[in-house]
Amino acid sequence: MGCQFTFATPLAFRRCRPLVAACVWGVAIVNSLTRVVGAVAHRAYDPGMLTGVALFVPLSAWVTRAASH
Repeated sequence: MGCQFTFATPLAFRRCRPLVAACVWGVAIVNSLTRVVGAVAHRAYDPGMLTGVALFVPLSAWVTRAASH
């Protein structure tokens, strides 16, 4: 459910409310970074870490870059 929300909300609001779309991606990047930091700190695998690193970090970087231009 979270992934669908993360992808659908920015698409729905990208033209009329770009800040809302950017904020949704902000939640995704914070979630990803906390999972990675937690996994490194505990030296253990976190199930959400792979999704965060492979999917949300690159897409959030792209959205941040696109929002800043």
